[in-house]
Amino acid sequence: MSYRTPPKPEYFDSAPKGTCRWCNQLTGLTPKGKVKTSRWHNECLKEYQKIFWPSTTRKEVWKRDAGICNSCQVQCDKHNNGWHMDHINPLIEAKGDLTFWQMENLQTLCKTCHINKTSKEATTRASERKIMKQNANI
Repeated sequence: MSYRTPPKPEYFDSAPKGTCRWCNQLTGLTPKGKVKTSRWHNECLKEYQKIFWPSTTRKEVWKRDAGICNSCQVQCDKHNNGWHMDHINPLIEAKGDLTFWQMENLQTLCKTCHINKTSKEATTRASERKIMKQNANI
């Protein structure tokens, strides 16, 4: 699995009808008192879509941030790749932690700020690898 793919709960594919695939809780009862056959709670489905459907995620981040770059506070151009959705804590550090894909870890950045942030993160990771390699050879 790629570090860019969000993890699904272990019961996601095996949850029986009437059990939410996301939270593993019963989805409720029908008016006649029978277990619903739905496999989602409405809120759980929305959360799933925000994480696994990139177009939904981008719309939600743009709407929340009003298109303002979180770094330089400039209004981004919504079209022509004028803004980037960024993971505040980089996905490469996620190691299966779903919170890295949730809205609290997402931000709007203009193209320039995103390039600068990504470059700094890559430089830091390379420096850390170099130090680890040197320490391993001691």
